[in-house]
Amino acid sequence: MIKGFKIKESTISKNDWKATKDRPTIIENDNITGYISRNENGTPILDGEKLINDWFPNSSDKNIFISHAHKDAQLVENFASFLENQGLKPFVDFEVWGRCTELIKKINDEFNAVCGEKDTYYYSDAQSISANIYIILVTALNKMISQCSTFIFIESNNSLEDDYTYSPWIMEELNTFNILCGNNQIEKRFLDEYMPFNVTVSFKINDIISNLKEIEDQECLFQSLK
Repeated sequence: MIKGFKIKESTISKNDWKATKDRPTIIENDNITGYISRNENGTPILDGEKLINDWFPNSSDKNIFISHAHKDAQLVENFASFLENQGLKPFVDFEVWGRCTELIKKINDEFNAVCGEKDTYYYSDAQSISANIYIILVTALNKMISQCSTFIFIESNNSLEDDYTYSPWIMEELNTFNILCGNNQIEKRFLDEYMPFNVTVSFKINDIISNLKEIEDQECLFQSLK
């Protein structure tokens, strides 16, 4: 059964948990549109299974899933490197985000560009392209969580504010962990005061966070991740 923990940003900084050697970089796929082919009618088809297999490690490669805010990426990169230096196998999702954004743009450039206009795409098709890529990503992330034996939430001002998170990705990751533990889904509400001309969705996650065991020092860290 998956184990859940939380670590405060201040704990990582205080204990100076960072790499003593460089962390191996992920393998990039330069031919990013190689995931796309056309059927007999000329319709572009994205090979989602190949994309997931190429971008995400298999279950034997990683066993610790780290959930975090995008703004904490450098802190989490240092922490993941520290864990790897100790022989552990963490997974952090920001390693695929850059390629995801690049893939969406390249698909739009290749198949959805308005003739004669730079970086201008047909709205409806652009929405469908983004939605399909993100669904593939969510599916793969949920699969990664289910394959890992340990789930760690990095608690910071960026990931948690007054019992709520404003990141749908953190919500999805915590919700998946919660479901794997046999609990209920996360409460959500809609707010419009945080982002002008748009809608921000907030998710109450304190009930889940409060059930995660907090790791406060290095001894506790290694005991918990054995």
